[in-house]
Amino acid sequence: MAGIYIHIPFCRKKCRYCDFPSSTELFKADEFLKVLTAEFRTREKGIKKFDTLYVGGGTPSVLETRQLEKLFLSITGAFGEIKKFREATVEINPESAAPEKLKLIKAAGVNRLSAGLQSTDPARLRFLGRLASYPDFLKTYKAARKAGFGNINADLIYGIPGQTRAEFRKDLERLTDLRPEHISAYCLEIHEGTPLGELNPEQDEGEAADMYYELINFLERKNYLHYEISNFALKGRESVHNLNYWDRGAYLGFGPSAASHYKNTRWTNTPSLEKYLKSMKRGRHRLFLEKLSRRDVLNERLILGLRKINGIELDGDIIIKFNDRLEKLAEKGFLEFCQGNKPVAQAAFVAKSRILKASRSDAKRGRSCNLRHLLRQKRCSAFSTQTEQPHCGPKCRLARWAQPGRLCRRTKSRDCSRIGVCATGLKVRIKKNFLFVSNSILSELIEA
Repeated sequence: MAGIYIHIPFCRKKCRYCDFPSSTELFKADEFLKVLTAEFRTREKGIKKFDTLYVGGGTPSVLETRQLEKLFLSITGAFGEIKKFREATVEINPESAAPEKLKLIKAAGVNRLSAGLQSTDPARLRFLGRLASYPDFLKTYKAARKAGFGNINADLIYGIPGQTRAEFRKDLERLTDLRPEHISAYCLEIHEGTPLGELNPEQDEGEAADMYYELINFLERKNYLHYEISNFALKGRESVHNLNYWDRGAYLGFGPSAASHYKNTRWTNTPSLEKYLKSMKRGRHRLFLEKLSRRDVLNERLILGLRKINGIELDGDIIIKFNDRLEKLAEKGFLEFCQGNKPVAQAAFVAKSRILKASRSDAKRGRSCNLRHLLRQKRCSAFSTQTEQPHCGPKCRLARWAQPGRLCRRTKSRDCSRIGVCATGLKVRIKKNFLFVSNSILSELIEA
């Protein structure tokens, strides 16, 4: 899978909490669109087909109607018809998403909107520096439905200084009454260099944590699937574009600060609009480019994969590199091992890692490993006590003592056959009651 991200770096007014690269110099939008179109022509040619498109910002809807038309024509000329993307998203804010713009966006082939709500409380919106009110959001939301959009995301913020759980619950009740297909909810982060950073208001982390778990429980009761730390969706409405990020898929980014990833190489454009406009003319718009090492790739797989609520499947590379840290965090109660959505005992992971380590050690010494002996030494819930076969079931015909180097017929990988055990889909995930502190857990886990 491959995606496209386009950063539109303009806003009417910058929110007090925002540290994203953006500009209020709307008079530069025409020049920017010319430069952006030129950047499209310099894109990586190795990707033949793109599945998702995401136009973010900034505020894309702040562009004038004629500028939006030019943007969509440029995208079509460079990447093909927008309607052919599996998912095409445009971010909007209520104060700039007039009905005629929504109709234009829909006619261009865009099939998904992401709308900024943040809060329904007037005092909280003023504190955040938002231009639009909750009635403005309602008006825009109804206009988007009327324009034909059947897939809408709404953004919420919690943990705002002074905000109560009762206020946040009211936000959730009002939003879910509208039944958007997707909800993204983020704890307010106060960054240096922003107006809120200068004000430095006190945040109640305990109250924010309570709001987060209130969010999870409330939305699950409303049949929203919690599929990523901050994201919830009705069945089948998960963000395909963002899932591609978390799965480390390929994507190309265009515009100031946009990042790209392809074949384990990352590059990022300069975040400055001025430098972007000048450097693109010289073909030097990239701030940096790096080839990811094997360690970088494994770290990214864990950081991004563990953001997903279902976690990440454990293969040989991750087990060999991280088994001690995974065991330690599981013993502390932060992580759990599972097959599908069903938790399994930590002994399942211990057995799998021990077998894999032994088999690779023997392979380095040029001898075959005694897998039967290893399994008899360490019996655990990963294996059926009746058959000594993997937990995937006593009737599993794939559970054979494979020769080192043979491909597993189910996963098409060599990890399974190295350990002589059918891949059982053993995963690791962050426990639900520790999701709020996931960043701390991930920083403790990754390899420096």
